[in-house]
Amino acid sequence: MIFEVLDIVNTMRKQGIEPDVVTYSILVDAYCKKGVISKAEDIVDSMKKLGIEPDVVTYNILVNAHCKEGMVPKLKILFTR
Repeated sequence: MIFEVLDIVNTMRKQGIEPDVVTYSILVDAYCKKGVISKAEDIVDSMKKLGIEPDVVTYNILVNAHCKEGMVPKLKILFTR
């Protein structure tokens, strides 16, 4: 379903509707649940480049995913970007 969500986001953009922090957080959550944390991190980086700051929900999703995967040391790197 991730590809369907990406299609929806692309359709939104074509119609002049820019995704917000909630939309991006949904994508981050979907990738984390699939175990593709690196892609979730890429989305967060893209958000920041677009001037959309991740919120507590976005960070909570990332922290939870990293903890479940035993990647706690990587969190320090993630939050210092």
